[in-house]
Amino acid sequence: LRRPSPADRRARLALAHFHLATGRRPQAEALLAGLAADYPDSVDVLRARCALTAAAADGDAKEWNPNGVAAADGLI
Repeated sequence: LRRPSPADRRARLALAHFHLATGRRPQAEALLAGLAADYPDSVDVLRARCALTAAAADGDAKEWNPNGVAAADGLI
């Protein structure tokens, strides 16, 4: 896929979500950092970065990390 393009952005976002769902948070963070650099105006990328930043580090999806929520507010 060619950068930048909507298809590239969607594919890379899907891969980041896959990494997160399979317990590979560092890979998801790296991929989202690259997406943020390539697509700084994308709401989808911002949404994914905020969700990852606010999520609990241990993978518990039931609660948000309060410090992560504050950091996500900074992204916005």
